[in-house]
Amino acid sequence: MGERDKYPVLALPPAELKIERRGGGLAVRCLCRGKYVALTPEEWVRQHFISYLSKWCGYPAGLIAVEVALEVNGVRRRADVVCYDKKLRPLVVVECKAPEVQIVRGTLDQARMYHTRLNTPVVVLTNGLSHYCYVRNEEGEYEAAKEMPKYEEVVAREK
Repeated sequence: MGERDKYPVLALPPAELKIERRGGGLAVRCLCRGKYVALTPEEWVRQHFISYLSKWCGYPAGLIAVEVALEVNGVRRRADVVCYDKKLRPLVVVECKAPEVQIVRGTLDQARMYHTRLNTPVVVLTNGLSHYCYVRNEEGEYEAAKEMPKYEEVVAREK
């Protein structure tokens, strides 16, 4: 498998990413952290999804955090992406996988662990090719959404 095969065209709008060769591999400038990080297939998906959230869904870039440290049942974990409102209440948790990793029950269980800790109204699972978005309804149940809700919609619903 060639280097380009690791980073396929995703089912997301194109992202303007700064990529450099560093050391023995590639690095991408993180849209949230403002520093270069190793470009892995999962990071490729994460950066594209962050770009999508910010440019297409209106989530303020300054309110998107990456690899958020959490403790779940006494175990330290990291949520891939968490979006906050202006009062720093978590709105969205995103679990990213590499494009070749299928979204399966275990992926949902992993996202659910983060969600349980953060209590976000939106949970997203993505490998860049397939996306699953679940939104909390008025009864507090989660249901599949046809598309990613815009920032202002989620904020208005959570008031």
